[in-house]
Amino acid sequence: MEIVIPTERLKTVLENGQVKQRSVFVNKQPDHRELASEIIRSDCINKGYRVVKSLGSGAYAKVKLAEVSVSKLARHASMADHLDTGNLQVAVKIIQKKIVPQEFLKKFLPRELDNHIVLPPHPHVVRCFEQFSTSDFTYLVMEYMSNGDLLDMINHSISKIERGLGEDISKKFFKQIALGLRHIHQNGIVHRDMKCENILIDGNIDAKITDFGFSCRYYDKSVLLRTSCGSYAYTAPEVIKNQPYDGTRADIWSL
Repeated sequence: MEIVIPTERLKTVLENGQVKQRSVFVNKQPDHRELASEIIRSDCINKGYRVVKSLGSGAYAKVKLAEVSVSKLARHASMADHLDTGNLQVAVKIIQKKIVPQEFLKKFLPRELDNHIVLPPHPHVVRCFEQFSTSDFTYLVMEYMSNGDLLDMINHSISKIERGLGEDISKKFFKQIALGLRHIHQNGIVHRDMKCENILIDGNIDAKITDFGFSCRYYDKSVLLRTSCGSYAYTAPEVIKNQPYDGTRADIWSL
């Protein structure tokens, strides 16, 4: 599919002996970012989502805010049960396959897709409603968390009141994250990247765990894991040392 974008240009013309400038539109070939954005919008519309704006981006993915169409909602019972009829917004995580490392594409991305969507709903784990893929992109449709991540909230609180979140809200968040993590473990999954950036805050100021890119199934606790992954500042010592480790205990260390 070839996409051209109408672009306004000023053209100098001669009218009645006077030099004037007139707006004209010419077609130009879009750059790669414009083309990718057009493809993303088209893919989302085909699945019943209208992209509203960008929410952020990471090493391998970008996240868009999107609105769910009424017809989509009618076909998706679990989404209809969760979303407020007056607020049909979701977050769409988009991975561009051609720019991510092959190890991530073949090993970690399938785990994220499988492990996140299989989890039963829990009030402190971000819901993943559906996933779909094209030749260029993989999409995860999740509940929209309007207050960003925990690290941003901490930094904002420090800059405003110079003492962080405070004890009451910290205890509330810690309990909620612990409950969410217990739910993940009880369903035979370890997260392996517990950190403030992977805790999102919703409109009710409740905390929920997200980002299952490093997660794996972990039913047999007698078998130790060997893949060294996660974020250094939060990672258990045995993982950093490349020693075999218990996945649930490593998650608890990060918490």
